[in-house]
Amino acid sequence: YLPYLVFPLWITVLAFRGEDKDKPMTPFRGPVNTSMLCFFASHIPIAIFIDSQAVFPKSFYPSPVIRLVEWYAEVFGDDFMTRPFEKWATGIVSCEVTLQLPFFFVMCHYMLSKAPVWSAWLRSGCIVYGSHVATTMVPIFVSLFLNPNATVQQKLANSCIYFPYLLFPVWLVYLSCHDGLQSSRKDLKEKAS
Repeated sequence: YLPYLVFPLWITVLAFRGEDKDKPMTPFRGPVNTSMLCFFASHIPIAIFIDSQAVFPKSFYPSPVIRLVEWYAEVFGDDFMTRPFEKWATGIVSCEVTLQLPFFFVMCHYMLSKAPVWSAWLRSGCIVYGSHVATTMVPIFVSLFLNPNATVQQKLANSCIYFPYLLFPVWLVYLSCHDGLQSSRKDLKEKAS
């Protein structure tokens, strides 16, 4: 298990080398900012009303929302969202509801702020969030692809539905690490001069 602990720490150290003060959020400008804002803002109601049904009892939700999830699971052949939920799926969604959902609000706040600051703790949060979500998508995709009850069309449709939840977190980690490494290189060049 040591590599699972060392690798994220190593990435974080590389991303923050030479970082000791806040700076403008340069990676999040224009279309990137809009894309990330749409991703995080759209994920809030999805996490609250759809995904969290794997964690909380049916009595917490209005019947139209319950029927929506049941319809989706049946039409798209998505075992991940089919009752009774697998224990591993409930574990992943528990992390989404308790850890990721608050982060969605933080990111929306920063994306909407007039002069967002790319602080070390925000960059760290982006790296942790993106790495966590990208790794949780592996068992979800395996479950989708190996589902014997789903047709090829259903598997393809589910892949298209779930793909943004892999793409955006990986993109966020890239932006966070890339910007941190660029800052470190710039600081090293200034110190050398």
